[in-house]
Amino acid sequence: MRRVLSLVLCLLLMMSIVSVGAMAEAKPESITFWMGYSQQSRVDAMEAIGQKYYEQTGVKVNFEVVTWPNTAEKWRAAYSAGQMPDIIICLPDQAVAMFVAGATIPVDDVIEAIGGTEKFLDSVLTEQFYDGSYMAVPHYAHDRLLIYRKDALEAAGQSVPTTPEEYLAVTKAINDPPSYAFQQLFNASDYGSAFMLDIFMRTFGAQYFDESYRIVFDSEETVKAVEFLIDMYEAGSQPDAMDFIINDQFTLLNTGATLMTLDSAFTIKSALDSAPEVAEKMDVALAPANYITTFPVCVCDGENAETAKDFVRFMFEEDNYVDFLASYQPGMNPTMKATAAADSAFWKLPVFENALALKASQTQAEGIEQGGYSIGNQFGANPFSGVLTSGYVEEMFQDIIVNNVPVVDAVKVCAERMQEAVDEQKDALGW
Repeated sequence: MRRVLSLVLCLLLMMSIVSVGAMAEAKPESITFWMGYSQQSRVDAMEAIGQKYYEQTGVKVNFEVVTWPNTAEKWRAAYSAGQMPDIIICLPDQAVAMFVAGATIPVDDVIEAIGGTEKFLDSVLTEQFYDGSYMAVPHYAHDRLLIYRKDALEAAGQSVPTTPEEYLAVTKAINDPPSYAFQQLFNASDYGSAFMLDIFMRTFGAQYFDESYRIVFDSEETVKAVEFLIDMYEAGSQPDAMDFIINDQFTLLNTGATLMTLDSAFTIKSALDSAPEVAEKMDVALAPANYITTFPVCVCDGENAETAKDFVRFMFEEDNYVDFLASYQPGMNPTMKATAAADSAFWKLPVFENALALKASQTQAEGIEQGGYSIGNQFGANPFSGVLTSGYVEEMFQDIIVNNVPVVDAVKVCAERMQEAVDEQKDALGW
């Protein structure tokens, strides 16, 4: 009798385990996906992938466009209210902030399901790794390029610049108002000069952070980089640089108001679409330093996490992945080795029949392959990198130009303000 009772108990336990497992594996009717992709072609591509997933699994993917600037505020509000989506595509600083807060979970198993880390380009995984885990899967990447009017350089007898000294010399040579050589972006509502300064800081040996997440902006090297951008402003920028943000560069280049800039290949796409006669006069080259940006796919900590992970894996199936990349080119380079390979379907996309589009993407690919990092992430994913894009650098430039604050003093104050912001975040995290 005792043996029979034991057998019954074992059977009941096994049934309980199976039942719990079935509940854990039960698929939801739908999952919610936030993304910064606002262009209709990218929205359509993502929705098409979602529809394929629904047809295969019965799970509907509800996409919601949340613009890049609004993501930081929206995820914090949603997390506080317990209303996070299941998946978010965001910017690198937002990805690490969510992960540190506990709003998102590790995705090592997703990367393994895709084929493992060896399937990805080495340079795109660095900023996805934090505290021993991969916190996101890099959807695509781009690199900042020198985008310039080759006709302006040729007319002035100038070669493509590579060093700060050459940039300043070319700027002086080609500046011809109302066609300005190199527009500065000092609007404090954006971070146009923070990233521009970052690229040249690297050439002067300066950096924003050290390995301990301490601000080391107040240095002789930074002062030299800031003085250089001031020189560039005086030599070839519209005087009202305090009004311009990053996205203004599309219009400035397409109308001929700017002759050179540093930006991604999306700028070339804009010219090809909106000003093909100007695009014919454009060319691209590598920037003075590789400023690589990846766009992380994060899985939120919720009851639909396993299904969310499965959809992320599905996004990276070759056909789905190439279809997405095809939706907005040039500008989005693959993070997968096979897709980035010279003989892949990606490079056979019709858009690359245009020589400028092909060169822009190939130059981005070269920079990504060489390796680099986005602002504040020199030593890997940095939970405090968002401080750098919070307007402090832009306010510093305005103090120097509008209020005549000496560069050394302005750099010192900017460093102090950024360190205070970092300390506040550390206190909030209990560090």
